[in-house]
Amino acid sequence: MRNHLAMMLIGASALTFVSGCSGEPKELSETCVSWADLATPQDQFDESDLVLIGTPISTSGTVTAFGAEAQTHLVEVSEVLKGRRVGPLIRVSSMPETCTGSGNYPNGDPLETEERIIIFANLLDGEWLTATPFKGTLPYAPDEPLPFD
Repeated sequence: MRNHLAMMLIGASALTFVSGCSGEPKELSETCVSWADLATPQDQFDESDLVLIGTPISTSGTVTAFGAEAQTHLVEVSEVLKGRRVGPLIRVSSMPETCTGSGNYPNGDPLETEERIIIFANLLDGEWLTATPFKGTLPYAPDEPLPFD
């Protein structure tokens, strides 16, 4: 089985930066990621291991993805459209943008909504993360047809 996340990465370079509040600098390594352009909802569906309809209900900590902090959300699952079955709740993290200089979510966290959405996710180090920072969710109303086959 091919690694979908690796396919989405077009290129990456390492950036080392210093941060910390304790007076002792802490050296972290963040990877600058160039994401594949998932131009259509069908592309998003095809390149994701898990696709579900759900509603984020709360935040649930953070995980690290490519050296950046990713906000984790608890999502109430309405329906799994692709991938393995999950329970009524699942933890999904919003893939952070890297090396932006203006935070991990300069355009907002896509899972920070109270609306029902379609989530496109891949497994990274045992954690579900949205497929990319830009193409990991779509709004979804129950009466709408799905935008992919």
